[in-house]
Amino acid sequence: MLRQLYHRYKDDLLTVAMALLVDPDAAEDCVHDVFVHFAGAPGDMRANRNLRGYLMRCVANRAKNLIRRQQ
Repeated sequence: MLRQLYHRYKDDLLTVAMALLVDPDAAEDCVHDVFVHFAGAPGDMRANRNLRGYLMRCVANRAKNLIRRQQ
């Protein structure tokens, strides 16, 4: 199931990460980190009705945190 979700949303999530991070490798790492966290928190999957929006928010927040650490 996680693999299906990843393939369904990865392009949108990478677009968000790239817009914020500019670096393709960092953007991919960001998306992967979000999915690793998501895999460990199955309660979030059941509780969230707008999964795409939730994942996009998670990626944006993760990318912003990475930017803050670099500054």
